[in-house]
Amino acid sequence: MKINRTQLLLFVAMVVIAAVYRAFDRPPGFAPQIAIALFGGIFFKNRAFSLLAPIASLLISDLLYHLLYISGKSAIPGFYQGQWINYILLTSVVFVGMLFRQKNWKSYIAAGIAGPTFYFLISNLQVWLSGGGFGFSRTFSGLIANYTVALPFYYNSLLATFFFGAILIGVYYASLQRQKVYQSQ
Repeated sequence: MKINRTQLLLFVAMVVIAAVYRAFDRPPGFAPQIAIALFGGIFFKNRAFSLLAPIASLLISDLLYHLLYISGKSAIPGFYQGQWINYILLTSVVFVGMLFRQKNWKSYIAAGIAGPTFYFLISNLQVWLSGGGFGFSRTFSGLIANYTVALPFYYNSLLATFFFGAILIGVYYASLQRQKVYQSQ
């Protein structure tokens, strides 16, 4: 996708709106960043731009979280030890999106399942390995218990990815249609 000025402004606005949305009260795991990462991987030919979009959105929301935490309006800190792993995982989801570059609904659905699943499996494995989170033992049964407790986050992540992904894809195709109308005049 060649980026024109209108598409760039729309996408920057969506990244900022997504960041602000993530920083406020919402169901756990229901955030747009995985959809943004997949969208960037699928639609943007410029790899730097596709990687920058979800990272910028996550960074802005983490800054907002931190400001709310400092002001006493949130119990969740914006910055914490080990947070860099979330940035690496989100960046990895962009590459997952690159595996689904065919522009059809089957590919979009497959990406919508693959992205959150990849993120869920790797992030919860990392939590379990670090002994953080729910504090399950480092045994196979502890790993399974860790994944089981995190299933509501996964479910919400899947829903969010399809919800926000549909918005991003809809805006993308509407932008293409608008561009065709202006070019034909």
